[in-house]
Amino acid sequence: MSARSLLLIGLLALSAAALARTGDSWKLYDDGQVARWDVTIDPAALDWIYANPASDSLHLAQFHLQNAWLDEEVADIGFRIRGNTSRWAQKKSFKVSFNDFVPGREVHDVDKLNLNGEHNDPAIARSKLCFDLFQRMGKVASRASHGELWINGHYHGLYVSVEHVDDEFLWKHFQNDGGNLWKCLYPADLAWRGNDPESYKHEENGRRVYELTTNEAADDYSPLFRLIRILHETPNFALEDSLGDYLDVAGVLEYFAVNVLTGSWDDYWFLQNNFYLYHDPVLDRMTLIPYDYDNTFGVDWFNVNWATRNPYSFGGSGRPLAERILSRPRWRNLYTHMLEHHRSRSLDPAWWAPRLDSLRLQLRPAALADSFRTLDYGFDADDFDQCWGADYENQHVKRGILEFVTLRHGSLPGQFGWQTAGPVVFALEPARTSLDPGDSLRVDAAAFVHGAGLSVRLRWREAGAAAWQETEMAFTGEAESPVLRVADRWSATLPPQAPGTVLELQAEAVDDQSRSHRHPPQRPLRVVWRDLSPLVLNEFLALNDTGIQDPAGQRDDWIELLNRGPEVAPLAGRHLSDSFGNLTKWTFPAALPPLPVGDFLLVWADNDLNQEGLHASFRLSGDGEVLVLTEADGVTILDSLTFGPQQADVSLGRLPDGTGTWHFLAPPTPGAANDPTHVPGDERPALFSLSAWPNPFNGTLRLRIEGLAGAGRLELFNLAGQLVHQAELAPGPGTARELLLPETLWAGLPSGYCLLRVSGNHGESCVLRLLHLK
Repeated sequence: MSARSLLLIGLLALSAAALARTGDSWKLYDDGQVARWDVTIDPAALDWIYANPASDSLHLAQFHLQNAWLDEEVADIGFRIRGNTSRWAQKKSFKVSFNDFVPGREVHDVDKLNLNGEHNDPAIARSKLCFDLFQRMGKVASRASHGELWINGHYHGLYVSVEHVDDEFLWKHFQNDGGNLWKCLYPADLAWRGNDPESYKHEENGRRVYELTTNEAADDYSPLFRLIRILHETPNFALEDSLGDYLDVAGVLEYFAVNVLTGSWDDYWFLQNNFYLYHDPVLDRMTLIPYDYDNTFGVDWFNVNWATRNPYSFGGSGRPLAERILSRPRWRNLYTHMLEHHRSRSLDPAWWAPRLDSLRLQLRPAALADSFRTLDYGFDADDFDQCWGADYENQHVKRGILEFVTLRHGSLPGQFGWQTAGPVVFALEPARTSLDPGDSLRVDAAAFVHGAGLSVRLRWREAGAAAWQETEMAFTGEAESPVLRVADRWSATLPPQAPGTVLELQAEAVDDQSRSHRHPPQRPLRVVWRDLSPLVLNEFLALNDTGIQDPAGQRDDWIELLNRGPEVAPLAGRHLSDSFGNLTKWTFPAALPPLPVGDFLLVWADNDLNQEGLHASFRLSGDGEVLVLTEADGVTILDSLTFGPQQADVSLGRLPDGTGTWHFLAPPTPGAANDPTHVPGDERPALFSLSAWPNPFNGTLRLRIEGLAGAGRLELFNLAGQLVHQAELAPGPGTARELLLPETLWAGLPSGYCLLRVSGNHGESCVLRLLHLK
């Protein structure tokens, strides 16, 4: 097989900062103020919903949302009760669906809202605090925010909106988002049920224990079955290799650690409940995604002191995922390291006390006006005020939140149990997986060993080669970072490779006792230097409000391809897609003739396959997404682009055509040269990218700027729009540079959100929304 045929995009997961394709969905989860959500629905339909709490039938309603960023009406939404046992609570939880009555519709890259009543929790805040903690640690998890829910003009109380885990969620967090997603509810123990994958479709309480929520038509349970088979049939000596290749073990251990820190027992480990499993179809790798965190911080129904519970036997027996992983000394020490790190960085009572007090004051007016929260357990105003602090107990709520944090923080050090074990590499993250000729590649790894010295090296070779080359990695960790893989980071840079080169990567850690560990253990990660294809993406328009019309007279989005030569370019059988997880989403017709050298081809991205002309089976997102042009084999990537939010009637195109970097074009030039008069140094605004990590952050912040070769300016604003810092950026070498913004820069900035803007000297700019945590 040739190197070019191995040109796979997404053969490893990129870092969270590089992957987060959130568009402006963050506006829905902004917590700078308590939002307001108004639902208007036929009173008879609302009566029926309350009379039939077990029903998932959606009812037509109108929706209005308001917060610090938005004030929008959304017509024809679906509305129903949601949840499990909470369906029978007096204070209901609700589902808002934007796309059931208007197929395909998304509101700020979201098609559903989960509005949770949190009737169990007198603070109406425990679940949000947990999801904020996951965000602080850099974990893939839902976002959450507070809001007042009004139905037909009547106040129904203070709610928490928790981000729905679905295909949009996968798109935001995974490079390869077309895989299988299972929602796992009690009794989801991952127990052995035999060699038939069909047996894992078993039901409990009228629904599947492992409910497939994507790719339902295929109904393929073989990836889940494979995970369970590895857990049960792999001998101990082979477990680290087999499970380490197929499962994000470090992610699972960090999930366990957070649950211990927050006393979350309504999870896999104790109650066999409330988690998702996602199978990346390209990496062939499983990831656990956390879910449902209202039973935390001292909520208890079992007479268990969760603040002092042993972190190594937190759950019951018969939990193979926990038992097998923690049976390996190397992984057990990594788990202990996670507990120690996150206890120090994210469970300090001195950090929690002012944060809890600030949130209590913010929520208090909406909470005390919420008459529904008193109906289930009689929680009154005193309960709301007192349950945040110390010495609180009422019914199933055995601790105040700060009381629990203080006890858990104090109990853990005496429970740590280190074992004799070698080092462990628990992350390997290239900055990119697909590079242009001439690009160098930065690679980060995360490694740890207890009680010994450590060195880390990057192993790399061309795909198919027998011999490995090695490059020493330098320790670049930031000890105070709440993100463990940043605190334990090692880095190296590989030089540019020849076009078409595919490199395989491993990281190896060695301690001063010559014990070693490699990651990934058996299947190296792959990166590619693209071999420039004659057929390329050349221009596209994602928001066509007033531009050209298709043959049906509609102003739809479009994609322009160019054959830059030197020969005619076949089109038949090749593919266009907006997902790395499904590279063959739309296929060029078999009868389509080759594209002559220098010619342009226009494809309408409107999902109207029955109209005259070339119409792809997907639409473009104005909030940003990916475009991929793939060879007829369905594997080889000819060209691809990940783009951010777009402007109406402003296209993105290459300057110069076919070979240049991407620039905003106004007016667009569909089917024609983007700018026949363009010369280097043109004042037309250029597209560049800006990323930052860790985010959230509380110390040094690392910026990466790509595509901005000239001078520029960096500006920092608080959310009131006030400029609090600015600095000039000197021209950088090449088109990519990294900057360190020191901790001293943020000394006067309070905790909360801020905006960072980088501007070029041609009027181009990128803005990042950052969460600063003191």
